[in-house]
Amino acid sequence: MFGIVSAALFLSICGVTSLHDLNRSKEDMLVGMLDEVKEMEMMLNKLQTDDVEEVLNVGMDDEEDEEVNSMFDPKSSLVTYHDHKSCGPRGDDAQADLSQCALGYDIAKEGKSVDWKVLATINGCEYFSYTVYECKKQRAFDPTSSL
Repeated sequence: MFGIVSAALFLSICGVTSLHDLNRSKEDMLVGMLDEVKEMEMMLNKLQTDDVEEVLNVGMDDEEDEEVNSMFDPKSSLVTYHDHKSCGPRGDDAQADLSQCALGYDIAKEGKSVDWKVLATINGCEYFSYTVYECKKQRAFDPTSSL
């Protein structure tokens, strides 16, 4: 009983006097929310250009931001990534081409997402995870080495 009275009091304070008013209020609220989403989308579109590459990292400090920015290049064939909505420059969820590493490879940087949280956004594309590989290099011959 108390819940019904509380709900009725709340609705009357908000100016809702009938179910028709309640449905109208919901519609107005949804239209307002849609307008806000459209406004945010326009602001994001203004920020995104092909000339500016911006990386945003969730839960990382500035030093880690710089490291990801310098190492994670989704255009590189030595990078594997999982992107959102197939927006990456090498297609949906690209895999590194490790065949170019004749002497093997190492993982240079790895970003693993927890609960599908976005790790990086580059040129408007969101990335959930990535692995940056580097090819092993042949060691220079050292005639003084005992090996």
